[in-house]
Amino acid sequence: MWGIEQIGPGKGPKLGHLHPDTEEPHATLLRTGLGIAAFFTAVIAQAASVNTGGYVLGGELASPGSFDATFSSTAAGTGYLHFQLVGFASLDGYDNCCTDVFHLRINGMEVFAASFNLGGGGTNTILFNPNGATALTTTHGATDSLHDSHQVTWAGGDSRIALPIDLLVGVNTLTFSYTGLRQGVGDEGWGVGSLGITTPVPEPQTYALLLAGLGAAGLLSRRRKQAAR
Repeated sequence: MWGIEQIGPGKGPKLGHLHPDTEEPHATLLRTGLGIAAFFTAVIAQAASVNTGGYVLGGELASPGSFDATFSSTAAGTGYLHFQLVGFASLDGYDNCCTDVFHLRINGMEVFAASFNLGGGGTNTILFNPNGATALTTTHGATDSLHDSHQVTWAGGDSRIALPIDLLVGVNTLTFSYTGLRQGVGDEGWGVGSLGITTPVPEPQTYALLLAGLGAAGLLSRRRKQAAR
């Protein structure tokens, strides 16, 4: 299983330990308030995390074949995925002698399926697309039409795919796969690269609840320390 490194802003400031025995009560409350304000500024800045840039996931795989990639989301909701599907020799498009079909699943649910001419001929055809994905396919070495070729070029190709996806809080799993006749990695090798994921921003209620919890915890701690004096 392949893990996607999560790229985002640096960690926000930690709330320091307060020392009520050496500080006046109003100073303690001021530092607590400033710490909470800084904390929430940092959390809001990090809410939309993006995984992106130059990944070559799974290496060169044979068709049929599959691999998983995992990433984390701080909130449930709709995110956005884009990636480059690469064919290295002669993956077949639709309505060809040996149609090969690419599949994408998120957390076990299929969200996209298509057949692309990545050097093996056939047509570029989207077969299943409930999320409204877009795909721009380039058949390398084609002379009839670079983005809508029916030629067999044996030169591979790529398709740049983008779509919204529904995410869970915590770990999410993308499954990339190809189905079709087994012809070996030297004939129909494929891979995924240049992958980016934008995760949803937590709802404002999340921050309100967290702020209330921090405030209550700070007040309780202060009362206990005052009672112990």
